[in-house]
This record gives sequence, C-alpha cells and structure tokens, in this order.
Amino acid sequence: IPDGGLRADGFARLNTLSLYMPNFSLSLVGLGVGSLNIPRDILELPLTGNNQPGRVYNFDDANGSDWASMGIYASGGYNFVLDAPALQALAVGVTLKYLAGFRYDDIVRSSGELRDFSLLERNPYVNLRGEAEVLSAGGGRGYGMDLGLLGTISQRFSVGITLLNPLGKIDWDSDPERRLLAIVGDSLTLPDRISDSLLVDSDTLIATASFSSNLPTVLDLALAFQATPSLLVTGEYEQGLNNNMGGTRRARVALGMEYSGIYGFPLRMGVNLGGVMGPSYAVGAGIDLKYWYLNLAYINHGRILPGDYKGATLALSTRLRF
Repeated sequence: IPDGGLRADGFARLNTLSLYMPNFSLSLVGLGVGSLNIPRDILELPLTGNNQPGRVYNFDDANGSDWASMGIYASGGYNFVLDAPALQALAVGVTLKYLAGFRYDDIVRSSGELRDFSLLERNPYVNLRGEAEVLSAGGGRGYGMDLGLLGTISQRFSVGITLLNPLGKIDWDSDPERRLLAIVGDSLTLPDRISDSLLVDSDTLIATASFSSNLPTVLDLALAFQATPSLLVTGEYEQGLNNNMGGTRRARVALGMEYSGIYGFPLRMGVNLGGVMGPSYAVGAGIDLKYWYLNLAYINHGRILPGDYKGATLALSTRLRF
C-alpha cells in the first residue's frame, strides 16, 4: 500500500449526438468524474489487525470528490493557407460549452484516528475519533471554452496546441448543503465492549448558499509525423494547470501509431505515462467504409507491458459521415 494511501480515479464521457458540417460541429456530451483517496492506516487495520500496542492509526488523509453533467458543445474553426517556408497552413478553432450539472460532492475536510491499547501505558482500551465535512449539490449550470491551433509545417509534419477551459465554471445552486459527520468511541475493548452505547455518531445537515467550482484547465501539445504513406506516428504532452474538479497537475506523455496499409481496416497502438490514470498501453482497430466507421480499442491500465495490469478498459465508438 503506498504511503499516501490508495487512490482511485474515474472518468467517463459519452457522446450521445453529434452534427458535423464544414468548419462547424454541434454535439451533446455526458461527463462524469470521480476520485477517492483512502489513507494507508485505514487499509492496514483490517488487513493486519491492531497488533501494535500503543499505535495511533491516522485517518487524516481521506478525501474524494465527484461530479456529473451534460453539455452542449458548439465548435468552429477556420484554416488559413499561408504557404510560408516554415508554415504551410494554420487552423484556428474554438469550442463553447454549455453545461448542466447533475451532481456534485466534495469531502472538504476530514480527520480521525484510532488509538490502540497499550499495557505499558496502562491503557487497556481502544479509542476512536473521526469527523468529516462534505459539500454537495443536486444540480447547477455553467460554461466552458476550449482554444486550439494546428500548424501544418510540411505534408508530413504538423503540430498542435490546445488550451482546455481557460474560462469555465459551474454554479451549483440546486439543493446546496453541507453534511457534518462525526463518530467518537471511548474505552472500547475488542470484542467485549463494542456496543452502540460506547459509539456516539452524529450526522448534521446544514443548508448553505450556492457555490461555484472552476473547471480543470489543461494545456496540450501534440505532434504528428507521416513516416510513410501508411504509417502515422503521434506524440502528446499534457499538463494540468490546476486540480479543480478532479483535475491534476501531474504531466502526461503519450506516443501512438496508426497503420493504414490495409484498406478500410486501420490498426493502432500507443503507450501513456503519467497523468491521473498512470501508465497504460492500448491496442485497437477500426473499420472505415467512407460514410461509416467503427473503432474498437483495448486499454491496459497500471502497466505498459502485456500480461501485467491493474485494470482494463474496452472502448467502442461509431460514426456516420455525410
């Protein structure tokens, strides 16, 4: 178990409906983000037992958050043909987002400890104390914006830069509340004196004013190189600029390849290091029939070597082109 505890992160995106036309697109997107960090001492206690008399198990590092929303994304772009020695073309794009939040929860503060018995200190009892403050809301509305540039340096090489959510927030104004949770247990012995009369818990709900949360801001740099007519090599560097709403400042680096030598059946593979999800590798294939295509991918989480993983994801997408 890592010293900082066990952390779990989740991200889900569902593209339900999209409309594309030259220089413009409109899409309906569902988003869900969640994270949870469980302190190491909480996990060690049930696994190894309280076999260290006098030890204080610290629960102060517990934290987590989640939020979910639907969004309408309107994207526009324009391509400038420059025909300059260093830059043949420059494409500029912007995405405006209207967001309808469904749910928001955040562990604002938590603390706690379990103090084990110690015969040397003449303390035959176990003492427990814990408290947490959770901020939540049942809905809200907000906006976001993405900016992007794509430069074509040659027929084989292009570079792009994207800034996600330099402006963006959600105002949570539907049923905002704070929940204060607490538990205290004094003079406990195992198993003789674990009873409701010795464990005192409280759950206090406080209505609060509406509040806002800023969207995570991310800077993304990407490169694409057409190594051969049928082999495309890509690289990406992603840097989070804040930790808002499940975001991270941990950098992410990714490398990928696509082989299109088999007509209508592109093959893909890639590796990822860093970021929220950590190391992973992916393999995938597609069916491209000009007006309709299907993509299927397998992602191995936690390791970049086949046969060793902490989790796996299957991804499937399809689209009609007119």
